[in-house]
Amino acid sequence: MGKTKDVIVFGFALFAMFFGAGNLIFPPYLGIITGPEWLIAFLGFTFADAGLALLAVMATAKFDGNVVEMFKRCGIKLGILIGCADILCIGPFLAIPRTGATTYEMGIMPLFGTSIPVLLFCILFFAISYVLTIRPSKVVDIVWTVFNSSSSNSFSIYNYKGIISPLGDIVDKPMIPNVFAEGIGQGYQTMDAFAAIALASVLIVSLNDKGYSTISDKLKMIGKAGVLACGGLALVYGGLCFLGQLYQQCMEQMQYNHK
Repeated sequence: MGKTKDVIVFGFALFAMFFGAGNLIFPPYLGIITGPEWLIAFLGFTFADAGLALLAVMATAKFDGNVVEMFKRCGIKLGILIGCADILCIGPFLAIPRTGATTYEMGIMPLFGTSIPVLLFCILFFAISYVLTIRPSKVVDIVWTVFNSSSSNSFSIYNYKGIISPLGDIVDKPMIPNVFAEGIGQGYQTMDAFAAIALASVLIVSLNDKGYSTISDKLKMIGKAGVLACGGLALVYGGLCFLGQLYQQCMEQMQYNHK
């Protein structure tokens, strides 16, 4: 029973760690531009996002979270270069600014407009994030607690409301030619495959605290938790893509009115 609970906790915690700004932005947009072929695009998106992220987590776990040792297989100099590029991409160059901007535009602006300065919000937002994640061994429990109490219900309500009260009808053709390739491209842009390397290290710290001492035990637990997380991501992505294709008609109308 204890291991089953650990799988659930680590699985949903991993889901919440993966689900960032890009994961909320790209699936609806993908549904809008692919229209009736959203399912094909969704499969490509899920493979490039959740699939590659799971492989990255498993690869890192195989080295017991030692990313330096893992990257050394490319050669010491190239390994250091790849590692630095990975951290910079999921940190100050791309992921952090995107997370702050998305949170502000979707969580603050609809309620308060621009009355709260962006800089002030970002300082407070990332200060709270730092406080909550300063102890790596507690990250999994904190993320699980927050996700279990709020995010899962929010996604369910959001998808349900969009399906029963659509703003438009399903159109008969996509806005782009190659929907599967577009899905792979959009899924890669979430950068979960990059972030998975760092997140795996955090998971391994928590696994050590919970008594999983061997690499074999950690791989089994992360594998099961990863499958659960990928399944959850696929459900959310499917719902968001489906909702997006219902709004393609509205998007085309807005573009027409803008002209």
